[in-house]
This record gives sequence, C-alpha cells and structure tokens, in this order.
Amino acid sequence: MLSHGSLVTHFLPMMDERGMDLKVAVLAASLLGPVQVLGRLLMIHLERWLSIVQITAMTILCLVAASVALYVDDNSRELVFVFIVFQGMGIGIFSIVRPLIIAELFGYQGFGAISGMISLFSLVAMAAAPSLAAWLWLINGYSLVISIMLMVAIGAAVVFGLIIIIRRFSVSR
Repeated sequence: MLSHGSLVTHFLPMMDERGMDLKVAVLAASLLGPVQVLGRLLMIHLERWLSIVQITAMTILCLVAASVALYVDDNSRELVFVFIVFQGMGIGIFSIVRPLIIAELFGYQGFGAISGMISLFSLVAMAAAPSLAAWLWLINGYSLVISIMLMVAIGAAVVFGLIIIIRRFSVSR
C-alpha cells in the first residue's frame, strides 16, 4: 500500500517531471479504476486453476512489474500504460484476496484481530505514502520515489515468499 499510495498519488506530477503530455497522463490515470475491475474478473477466471496463495503471489508480482515499468524508462508512453495495467490489476485483485490469504495463512481463529492488525498497517502506509513520496521527491525527484517504491514492492514479494516458506515448513513438521 505504501508503494501504491506513493506512485498513484504522485502519478500526474511524476509524468509531468518526465515530460509526458498531460492528456496522455490523465488518460493513463483514468484507466486505473477500469483495469482494477479487469483484474478482479481475471481473478474469478483464474481461481478455478490457481490457489489463493498463487493468486496472491501473482498479484504482488504485478505490483513489482508495475514499478519496474516506471523504473526502466522515464518517458515511454507504452511503459506508462504497462504500469497502469499491472498496478491496476495488482491492486484490484489484492483488495479482494487480502482477507482470503489471511484466512489461508493464519486460519479463522483470531481472524478479526489478525485482519485488523494487517489493515492497520496498510491504512497507515496508505496515509503516509503521499507525504513520504513528497519528501523523497524533495531529496532527488521522482526517480528516487520510483526507486524506493520498487524496493518496497520487491520487499513485499520477499516477505510474502518468506511467510509461505515458513508456513509450509512449520505445517510439514
């Protein structure tokens, strides 16, 4: 949520700093919501063949791919739309799978407390994201924001992977 909040909140000024035409940037930003819906429809289709753990992993990798798209090129319309597709699909699916993956990983006993704690961290991250991104921008522009948020997304993928490994190891014992 930290990465999503930072990149989406600052999307238009970020694109302006990169010299992108405002109309193209607004068009891209306006597609974020519809792409979230497409992601959710894709999830409905994929859940027939993939577990909730696999769908969650795919979702997190979408968010990493979105940040990579912004990171690798600073003035490509195509990569901006790649960012929108992966970010929109990733966050759209993630909002649906979050309670499902919590139940899958931690069970239903104490579900409310566990879900509430995770939601607390997510909400704080989302609330802090615009200010953190602005502070990073003041230090070294949007290139720094994108780099840090890419690291945050990769960090989330690593933490999720470690949780899955630890869970599988502890269940098999």
